[in-house]
Amino acid sequence: YLLWDNIDLANKYRSDIDELYQRTKDKLTGYLNGTDKPLNVPKLSNKTLSLKNGHQYDENGNPVILVGFNDFLAPDNFVKSANKLGLNMTQRGLYISKLIKYDAETDGYIPMGYDEPKRGTGYDYNISQTIEFLDECRKNNVKVNLMFEPMSVAYVPDTDFKDAGVTYYGYIGYNATHPRVKQQVDAAAKVFINIVKDYQDVVTGICFANEPFFLTNDKPYYDKYWTEYIKKNYPTPESLYATYSTYDYSEDKRPESDFSQPENVLYRDYRDFNENVLCEYFSYMSDALKREKQAQGVTADIPLSVKLMINVGEKIGNEPVDGRDRRRHGVNYEKIKRRI
Repeated sequence: YLLWDNIDLANKYRSDIDELYQRTKDKLTGYLNGTDKPLNVPKLSNKTLSLKNGHQYDENGNPVILVGFNDFLAPDNFVKSANKLGLNMTQRGLYISKLIKYDAETDGYIPMGYDEPKRGTGYDYNISQTIEFLDECRKNNVKVNLMFEPMSVAYVPDTDFKDAGVTYYGYIGYNATHPRVKQQVDAAAKVFINIVKDYQDVVTGICFANEPFFLTNDKPYYDKYWTEYIKKNYPTPESLYATYSTYDYSEDKRPESDFSQPENVLYRDYRDFNENVLCEYFSYMSDALKREKQAQGVTADIPLSVKLMINVGEKIGNEPVDGRDRRRHGVNYEKIKRRI
């Protein structure tokens, strides 16, 4: 939180962290001197992990979800000592911008070279680094949840791919259902699955969205789609007026809603609309990856997933900790699950 320049949140959690530290220290001390007994939990091993029907199962046939820890900024050589530390699974991502590049001659996208762009650091890995990492994981019995990351995309010549003068919050920094997104996903999925194909014994899961968040209400690109949505739900001016009283769909207009009032009809319609946009975005990525798995002969039933986050801090005083609450603003977990 200090990195995000949020002093209030840092102070809020400081006492919690001190309390957790002391509790953990007391527990560990008790385990070591015999005054306390650790909980009996199942020991999961990637050696007995099986994949079936797009799910992971332990040795007793129980469904499990193992993704490991995200190795963002981890030392390059951590895999060699992972087993000694009790680790046998990790998560790493590949940006779309590291898989493909724009080709002006065809106005399309072609595979990125093995070693281009230049070798990155931290989370900015290219294909070469990722393959070296997967080789190292194979040698050291570490399984990988590999992320297909659309956070960073390749060059796009279209001006409406990203609206000027509006805010894009982190993960999805563009208009999520723009035709160029689909074009890039199709091209990148071919390269990504070509990598997975050679590491079916290492890759035990594919995550194609990491803590996604996207708002349509401030993006002019979605004005016409919002109007289409309103006309579909309120097919006559009378039905629309009976609900909104002051709304006119003769002109494209983005919703202007108070998100702190969920009883507001406009808010509920906007939220449903936003959920539909995100589900279309996720569904397309999921379908593209499934299509390539089949086309390239990936026989392992590797599950696809998205990683979603909610706020854990609740409130400071009467104010929400994070005004971008995923659920309030149109990230519907149940809808997404049905679409992927």
